[in-house]
Amino acid sequence: MKKGIFITVICVLAVAAIALGMLYYTNNEDKTRQIKTLMADADKQADQIEKLSADVEDQALKIEGLDADAAEKAAQIATLNADVSDKAAQIETLNSDVSDKAAQIDQLNADVSDKAAQIETLNADVSDKAAQIETLNADVSDKAAQIETLNADVSDKAAQIETLNADVSDKAAQIEKLNADVSDKTAQIETLNADVSDKAAQIEKLNADVSDKAAQIETLNADVADKAAQIDQLNADVAAKNAQIDTLLAEAAGKTAQAVTPAADTAEKPDAPETDIPAPAVQAGNPDADAGARIEALEAETAEKDIRIEALNAEVADKAALIESLNAGITEQVDALKAQITEKEDLIKTLEADAADKAAQIDALNADIADKAAQIDALNADAADRTARMDAMDADAADKAALVKTLQADVESKTEQIGTLSTEIAEKTAQIDTLNAEIADKAEQIDALNADVETLQKAQEDSEFRFEELKKLFMTTFSASSDNVLGNLEGSENVEVIRRFRIREEDNPNARSYPGIADGNILGHATASREYTILDVSENGWYLIQLDNGKTAWVNGKMGTVVEIEFNFPSGTPDGAAEGAE
Repeated sequence: MKKGIFITVICVLAVAAIALGMLYYTNNEDKTRQIKTLMADADKQADQIEKLSADVEDQALKIEGLDADAAEKAAQIATLNADVSDKAAQIETLNSDVSDKAAQIDQLNADVSDKAAQIETLNADVSDKAAQIETLNADVSDKAAQIETLNADVSDKAAQIETLNADVSDKAAQIEKLNADVSDKTAQIETLNADVSDKAAQIEKLNADVSDKAAQIETLNADVADKAAQIDQLNADVAAKNAQIDTLLAEAAGKTAQAVTPAADTAEKPDAPETDIPAPAVQAGNPDADAGARIEALEAETAEKDIRIEALNAEVADKAALIESLNAGITEQVDALKAQITEKEDLIKTLEADAADKAAQIDALNADIADKAAQIDALNADAADRTARMDAMDADAADKAALVKTLQADVESKTEQIGTLSTEIAEKTAQIDTLNAEIADKAEQIDALNADVETLQKAQEDSEFRFEELKKLFMTTFSASSDNVLGNLEGSENVEVIRRFRIREEDNPNARSYPGIADGNILGHATASREYTILDVSENGWYLIQLDNGKTAWVNGKMGTVVEIEFNFPSGTPDGAAEGAE
């Protein structure tokens, strides 16, 4: 009876063990599929992480390129600042030169004022001495010489002012060129700023892309964490199942021990009283042998189940080890990717800070360039003001020159009046001498003849005086005259003036197509130390001469001196054939 119970219990336990084994196997297959799915997801995420890492490296390379470009732009800006500093130094030099020229012009104007005062004094002196004809002649000669000197001085001053104006024009052209250069540099800086802005936009886009990648990585990390939690849950389920199997195995072992112990007791006590438990049906033959065979079969089946359970446990242990290995690998990869991303983020922050620093430097440079441009504008305005002042000074000098011409005309008028008075006095003296000759006798006639001789001597002196006055008048006016005939003066009709110009010894000056300095108007060169006949005179002090090659060209009056003047008088005038040289 007890054997039947034992066998029944063993069968129940075996069926339960088989059911549990099948349930465990089914659960293990589900877990295995889930693990495979998780592993596939982990591989996919690892590929995505690897792709993201490659993308981050590409972005880092782009950022390095942008940084190198920003460094190159900073070098260009430094070069531009050095160029602007050089230009500012040149402008300062030009302004200093303009200041020196302005001081010279002020000195010239003061000199012209002094000369004008002297001319006014001379005029007053001529008016005071108008009653004394003989004294006026000598005084007018002195005054004419002084006026001639003053005119020559004014001409020199006018030439210096013209040279200064030409120099100021050159300086203005240089300033305009510098302004154009600064404008070009400003345009280049604006282009660089636009380029830096584009680079900053690209960096912002890259930062946004990196942020997106970081968000994706965080999502993947969260997904990996979820998968790890699922794996932990599966491991916990496997552990629970293992615990259940261990419990069942322990219970099966206890039942087996209880079943074996009654069997042993029965073998030792064959005469034990029968119980009410019915015995299992026994086939005909040897019932003990059949029972032993069945027990051996059950034991073999139980051993086979134990082997299968051990195999399942080993497989579960392998799966658990594989999961732990996968978890460790995924965790290590995730940690490495996080470290790389953190490093890239730090690098991006460093690059952004560097780009911000570069932008600040560029802003400072732009502000400095704006200040320099403002200074240049102020300098240009100052130069324009100085040019306007010099133009006003030129106009004042022209007024002074006009006043000098007026004074010269007044002197000429006074000279003509003196000549008329001298003629009238001579006529009166001749009449008196004639009356004395008619009243007196031969002695008185001799006195009259002596008086006539004296008159002829005075006329000769008057002719010589007029000749000298003509030469002096020409010397005071020829620099502003282009005529070879002084037909506007009384007694000087058809008097031809021959003028010669001696080139200085230092060099061979340029001879130009018109009286002024300009590109492309050079016709040749005058020969140093050579004298040329002056064919014409310009208002600005240039002389027209004939070159060795037969061409006529203009030479600046400062390139030499007038060394000889000749007058060819027509026949019939006093000393008509004579030539005067000076």
